[in-house]
Amino acid sequence: MAYLSRTTITPLLLTYENESMYLHIDPQGCALFEEDSTEPFHQIHEPLLLAHGIMTDSKTVHLVVLKTSGELCYTLISGPSMPQTTLIAKLDVRATIYRRLFLFPQGKIIHIFYAYSHHAMRNLWRIEHRCWNGSSWHSAHMGEVVHQQEPLYHVNLDNQGNLHLLTITFQGRHSLLFTNRFNGTFHIWGSPTETLKIPGEVVDMTALMTSDNVHHLYWIVKTSNEQFEIRWAQQTDAHELTSTWHPSPAPIKTFPSPWKNIGAIEKNGVLWLLAHTEEETLMQNDGKGWKLISSRTPFHLPLQWVHKGKKNFHQAYWLEDQVEKHAPAYYHELGIAIKKQADPWPASFQSLPAQVLPATPPPVPTFYPELLSPNSYPVQSISIPENESNSLNSSKVIDLQTITNQVPSTNETSNTPSPIEEVPESSPVEDAQPQLLKEPIQFERLASTVAHLEEENAELQDLVPTVARLEKENSELQSLIPTVALLKQENTELQSLVPAVALLQQENTELQSLVPTVALLKQENIELQSLVPTITLLKQEHAELQSLVPTVARLEKENSELQSLVPTVARLEKENSELQSLIPAVAFLKQENTELQNLIPSVAFLKQENAELQSLVPTITLLKQEHAELQSLVPTVALLEQENAELQRLISTVAHLEQENADMSLLLRNVLSRFNQVVEDLSNNSLQVNQESAVPALAGIHFNELEPVKDAMSNLEKETQSLSQVLRVMLAKQEESDSSLEKLETQLSQLQSSKEEVKNRGGFWNKWIT
Repeated sequence: MAYLSRTTITPLLLTYENESMYLHIDPQGCALFEEDSTEPFHQIHEPLLLAHGIMTDSKTVHLVVLKTSGELCYTLISGPSMPQTTLIAKLDVRATIYRRLFLFPQGKIIHIFYAYSHHAMRNLWRIEHRCWNGSSWHSAHMGEVVHQQEPLYHVNLDNQGNLHLLTITFQGRHSLLFTNRFNGTFHIWGSPTETLKIPGEVVDMTALMTSDNVHHLYWIVKTSNEQFEIRWAQQTDAHELTSTWHPSPAPIKTFPSPWKNIGAIEKNGVLWLLAHTEEETLMQNDGKGWKLISSRTPFHLPLQWVHKGKKNFHQAYWLEDQVEKHAPAYYHELGIAIKKQADPWPASFQSLPAQVLPATPPPVPTFYPELLSPNSYPVQSISIPENESNSLNSSKVIDLQTITNQVPSTNETSNTPSPIEEVPESSPVEDAQPQLLKEPIQFERLASTVAHLEEENAELQDLVPTVARLEKENSELQSLIPTVALLKQENTELQSLVPAVALLQQENTELQSLVPTVALLKQENIELQSLVPTITLLKQEHAELQSLVPTVARLEKENSELQSLVPTVARLEKENSELQSLIPAVAFLKQENTELQNLIPSVAFLKQENAELQSLVPTITLLKQEHAELQSLVPTVALLEQENAELQRLISTVAHLEQENADMSLLLRNVLSRFNQVVEDLSNNSLQVNQESAVPALAGIHFNELEPVKDAMSNLEKETQSLSQVLRVMLAKQEESDSSLEKLETQLSQLQSSKEEVKNRGGFWNKWIT
């Protein structure tokens, strides 16, 4: 059934800048009140499951309600015009539970969020987003969260019109924070991103967006010793999608069981945090750390506060002040000015039974449920004569039987002693009652009596036409004097009863005046009877407090000592604020520490390689010595390279000489062939005597040709001798250089073998050689 999933709906305080409205909600519907009015200007006469609202200016209110019939409705109230209500959807409230309703109007765009869970899977909550884009409603599924009691999600608005959705779900030993953002310019959602991992199971959460776009998240974690810790994290720039969350290193405060709720707001740049446990604890953070403002036993009623300003917006759980109606608790500490309201009619008399039942449904009950008494005494309305004539015939005689019937009926209904017996019995209780309890009861007595008298006065005003009609009938009765003469005898007998009747009338008048007092006394007696255990408990507590007087004196002494520590505390708070500024650096150092922890295996490996390198120190020393010897051979190698260059030049010269020698040999062979030819010719012509004249000529020719040959041969012999000498020198130097190169090759081969041995050892030395 739908009523199985109903929860106690808290009233709503809607504020816009310095204007405010109050939405009272009860099982029969809701009523919207202006700040300085006691009469509602908008009502809904249907039972509700959820309700939420927001003011967008001083005269415009947006409401969204979920009725027990399953109708999800949106209402726009703008000034004196008629409210416009739209049916968004028909939801299944019989098999589904609905929680945490949010409303965000942005011009023509309307955003509605709520979470629902099926009875079969109470731990799994699904978050739904419904959006009006100016022409139609659209629905989107935003994800799931896991929690046993409440869906842990919150929606905030930044100064650029972007919506920020925060969800916390429990997975194993950790709770995960997922964030998502709705772009107010392009009207699209991003992708949910895991941004924070919280140790333990989160039991409650709330969030706040400040005017400078710093996102604050508060959550409650239950510890192993049944305590509750308040922790928080902040996102420095909500406009940046990649902006990280910085959690606090220590909890704000630790509370004992039981835990109820938490709320956070921003007022004039100061953060306020209200924790509701077995005490009401108010804390403040003005940028220098959290400070305790107030802590006392709870006596306020829950309230949901939705505020919209030009620079900031918040919707949070809060408490309602019990002295100033429609005002938030601790409004003095928050610096809020409250407009004084006219005293409303007491709520206790609105529950009195009326004599005539109206045809239309009754209005929404008053918005002071704490004044309603479950044992309210039904007071009978009694008619009192407005004016009396001098004669008994024209007077309106009160029906004594009616009066006598009324008083016993009240006694039977209340099952209490008579009013005369109640007064002395209740007076000792009132004397024992504390003065703080008597003054509100006396005020309520006077207010209820005045209201009852005004109600009877209104009823008497309704009897004026009846009195006029009776006077007319009396004039007609005057015409019946003959008949009256017959009744004079009876009247004479009645005259003898006049003193008794007068006495009865006087007593009746006194009783009539005492009827409201008697009823009020009976009601007060019932209330006082219910207070007897409380008074007994107060007496016991008073005795315990008397026993605590020495402790109080000791505490006062300790308080004086603590007062001397105030400068030290101020200095510590200053140091704490400085430490708070070091939180990002600590987080960075933690990250670097994590990276260094990851390098520990590498460091161990390097230490092992260092040990191996230490074992290679003698080898390295030997190599350094060999390297020094090789350095000493560098000039010799340079000289050998120079001599090798000279040898190369001489080899080219020898090749050239060999070429010239080949040419000379060819020329010599030619000359010798010609010489042989000449010799042959001489031998052939030696027998001829007559040819003596020709022989000198030929001999002269041939011998003339042999002179250059002789010169060339002599030159060739000289050059050959010089070349042979040079070659002998070169051969000697070549043999020396060959021996030096052989020695150098031997040393290099030894050095190469030693390097190969070092390489075969492996490790860091192998990497260094490479």
